Amino acid sequence: MAMGTASLAHGQADTIDIGELSAQKRARIPASLDRIYHESRGTPESSALRSVTAHNHGGLYQTRNGRVLIEASSDDPMALHAALEQLGLADSRRFGPKVSGWFPIDQIPRLEAVSHIRVLRPVPRPVQKQLNTESRMAPAETPPGQVGEQGDLAMATNLLRERYAVDGTGVMIGVISDSYNSSGGAAVDVFQGRLPEDVAVLSDSPSGTEEGRAMMQLIHKTAPGAQLAFESFEGGDAAVAIKVLTLAGCPDTLSPEIAADCKPYPGVNAQVIVDDVTYPNEPFFQIGLWSVAVNAVRDAGVSYFTSAGNSGADSYTSWYQPSGLIGPIGGELHDFDPSPGVDVYQRIYVPVGSEPVGFDFQWNDPMASQCLEPCAGSSADFDISLVGDGEGTSVVLAGSMDGNLEGDPLEIFEFVNDGSIDVDGIPGPDEYFNLAIAHAEGPQTRLLKYIVPSIHSAQILEYRTNSSTVRGHESAQGAMAIGAADWQQTPVFGTYPAQAEYFSSLGGTPIFFDEYGNPLAEADVPQQPWMLAPDGVQVWVAGSPDIFQGPFFGTSAAAPSAAAATALLLSYQPSLTPETIKTAFATAAVPWNGFQSYNFKDGFGWIDPLAAANALFVEPDEIIVDVAANGTRESLSAGTDPVSISALFNVGQDYFDRAVDVYLLAKVGRHWFSLVGPADDQHWTYSGRTPRWARPYQTGLILDTSKLGWLNIIAIQETLPSEYQIYVGVDTIPNGRMDLDHVFYDDVTLEMGLPLSARPGPRLLNRPSRADRPEARPSVMEREPNLIARHPSPSQRAQRLP
Repeated sequence: MAMGTASLAHGQADTIDIGELSAQKRARIPASLDRIYHESRGTPESSALRSVTAHNHGGLYQTRNGRVLIEASSDDPMALHAALEQLGLADSRRFGPKVSGWFPIDQIPRLEAVSHIRVLRPVPRPVQKQLNTESRMAPAETPPGQVGEQGDLAMATNLLRERYAVDGTGVMIGVISDSYNSSGGAAVDVFQGRLPEDVAVLSDSPSGTEEGRAMMQLIHKTAPGAQLAFESFEGGDAAVAIKVLTLAGCPDTLSPEIAADCKPYPGVNAQVIVDDVTYPNEPFFQIGLWSVAVNAVRDAGVSYFTSAGNSGADSYTSWYQPSGLIGPIGGELHDFDPSPGVDVYQRIYVPVGSEPVGFDFQWNDPMASQCLEPCAGSSADFDISLVGDGEGTSVVLAGSMDGNLEGDPLEIFEFVNDGSIDVDGIPGPDEYFNLAIAHAEGPQTRLLKYIVPSIHSAQILEYRTNSSTVRGHESAQGAMAIGAADWQQTPVFGTYPAQAEYFSSLGGTPIFFDEYGNPLAEADVPQQPWMLAPDGVQVWVAGSPDIFQGPFFGTSAAAPSAAAATALLLSYQPSLTPETIKTAFATAAVPWNGFQSYNFKDGFGWIDPLAAANALFVEPDEIIVDVAANGTRESLSAGTDPVSISALFNVGQDYFDRAVDVYLLAKVGRHWFSLVGPADDQHWTYSGRTPRWARPYQTGLILDTSKLGWLNIIAIQETLPSEYQIYVGVDTIPNGRMDLDHVFYDDVTLEMGLPLSARPGPRLLNRPSRADRPEARPSVMEREPNLIARHPSPSQRAQRLP
């Protein structure tokens, strides 16, 4: 006990054998594996451990047919690999210092004699990133043509395909997720057109939800010509790192230290890879093995996407604050209270019958199992425990108390409130509990952080820091982590700017150590997530659980859509590098605040693949105008429903910083109308039988950016029972009258049926006042336009209006 500390121990704590707990910390076999072994034999493990982890959820780890999935690391991984295989390790993989595979449970005690082991643990179950509820399920099977359609429209990738005549042909996309065909329904999806026929399945899981197939359906809708390859996320983070390299074709550029176990798969050489999973044991504060693989394939020319996660801001982050109080399992407790007072408990709410609640706890020390070369590992040891509330704060119910010195700064546990707990002094099942963090050994000055992987599975009731939840390979420099926005709440569908889903993970986790465990000169805070993409999009996975037969929510749905959009860009210009694509997406994204800036929730903003394509491929002496009605370029039969007209400009370098006049015209038969007037009093004026006499919608607009973004320009209804066309034009001679020889334009055809009015022409609906618009964006065109267009030639010049 440190000087000046006092013990809080009483009640159950009096029965805890601190010495026995300390001995377990020094054992080679961790408590988690010890419990799996004893449970398989029906014998009790250490009494001290049993008493303080009685409510740990055993489902955190993966067992199958008498085996448990383990990972072990060593300063001599080749010797470790050989030793573990001699003991029966099956389906093993080695990457960096780490070896993983399926180990016989009855052989666990023999691991104590394996001298090569530095870190050993059962592999925790990966965190998937779909977010579906029964209330969101579709009542009937989604027709194949509608699968993924909403996301395709929201991203305007339907228009990108049309404009550049691309469909992803020549590009392979590798997908890493839980399963592809564990239910046996993939053939139905292929037959009904929701998937291509030639999916390359490198590995699959015998028991999965088919989330991988749902992701592939979204990809196939947006990039129907792209080839697809699939790898299961099974095996742990080191195994998945090898799968990343395999999907990329085991590039020649790989360094020897990571290339050894990569075996090419015939015909698989993906230019784009996407995953939707995180392992809880990936490092928060260090470049880990999975990130190493991501950066390596990026250097080989592969664009990598990952879902940002669905943890929102459900994380606690704080530098350790000594309290002077000793906890029930030993060690000085962390003071959660930032004020001069002391509070060593953080209250949380976990209702009876809720799903298992996970806590991933780390601190900023090197992680030995993630270092490509032998490193110091953790110099500090912390423990985390869940205790009761009220009279039960000394009763330890669950937690993780591994020995961390020279190993990994990592503690993981899951808790299940099954209704059997009543320790707070109030009769009835408890639903309020407390977290406690104790410093066991080593330096105290450490940044402490835990993440609750599933949003709102537990409610943190006090001392919330609302901190970052993007971690592991989601922070890799070579990746684009994708947040989620509901497709209905996006610019093409009338919401500007698009807003990240409340559960979409928050970035901002600092990196303190490189892939060798060396401290960085100063902490790096990666810009992740990179951008937002659509979720809530319809899928229908034959044979899958209901969660993938209806709207697909979560960042797991957003990431594959971004990957598919990238395949379209590469289909048009295969030489694009990952960094060029990444920069193009950042520049073209519809900003979250109306300006080109970044935040850790929305990234650079809403994905805009068409704007990215136009910026990449537009000629210096052209302006590309894209127009759409309700997000589509097709002739629209809207009846009496309002129609949202949207527009996008992309400007060649010759027109940068030059003034132009902008026209918004409607043509009904041989008659032309102009939309004119200030934003709060816009109206249509008759221009005669030629657009030459049209009045400009806006005069003297300075083209000070290569992209003016997407924006709903106007909502209209037609007052004639015939079809008409909406034109948006840019006149490069800004003199207040239209010069037909200098106009770049695009149009969309509408078919609407309202009774004939006294004055022909379209009428405005629900035009917002200037006061309702974002500040500092005084004109409509300076807000992000929302338009889309047909395919001109890449060398499009000014066109003459009909």
